Amino acid sequence: MPSAYFLVSHGSSDPRPQESLVKLAELLSDRLYPLTSNSNSGKQRVLVGCGTLELAPTPLHQQLLEFGRSLPTPPISEIQVIPLFLLPGVHVAEDIPAEIAMASKTLGDRPIALNLQPYLGSHPGIRDLLAAKMKSYPASSWVLVSHGSRRPGGNLPVEEIANYLEHKYRTPVCTGYWSVGPSWDLQILNLVRDGHKKIGIVPYFLFKGGITEAIARSVEQFVREYPAVNFYLAEPLGATIELVELIVETVSTGRWSGCRRRKIAAGNSEGGPCV
Repeated sequence: MPSAYFLVSHGSSDPRPQESLVKLAELLSDRLYPLTSNSNSGKQRVLVGCGTLELAPTPLHQQLLEFGRSLPTPPISEIQVIPLFLLPGVHVAEDIPAEIAMASKTLGDRPIALNLQPYLGSHPGIRDLLAAKMKSYPASSWVLVSHGSRRPGGNLPVEEIANYLEHKYRTPVCTGYWSVGPSWDLQILNLVRDGHKKIGIVPYFLFKGGITEAIARSVEQFVREYPAVNFYLAEPLGATIELVELIVETVSTGRWSGCRRRKIAAGNSEGGPCV
């Protein structure tokens, strides 16, 4: 059945993440349905929308509703909702499913189903995107920096990624967090005190924004305070075709790391939330 796609990010008061979100939506549109033409319909693009859970003028369910009502039915009968979140926190497990359920009830007058896809961070290919960034630097030890989750077990995926990267490159990779302990800057200080001279920092964030900018400023301070140590700061994941490929695979399979896709139509749901 023909589908439209809707990317959901957290939202930020910084305009850069929103700009990157729009760029990612454009890349996904190009990847799924390249520009084509025929004698009947002319040039067409796949319909890809995007929205945010927080810090938007309207709540997410209203953004979904507006997007759904803008679609031609037929042929569009489904919206694939893709959470661009890296950790299985409350937003993924509770907030987004609740917003989709509200939108589905209001969309009951239109024959469109909302399919909640697994969150992006559940795709195992995320590890290799981070590995590719690490490969560009001659660091002999790394800190994988994540926002962090207070939800029990919410940071386990970050620890698993660090273990994967450590075994892949046979170099120490520790985890550090922005909002919970252990803090990422303390982890760097521990490496410095242990005598490491080439320290890499890889931000496990989707786009550039206020937090990644603050991390960069802190790294500059480390450079001034420890001139005998080389620090290497990688870029966040970014709006890239490689990230788009993971999104396409997620939608194609609807299952990664035990995550299940949910179909939420008016008064109906299948499966369970990705937790």
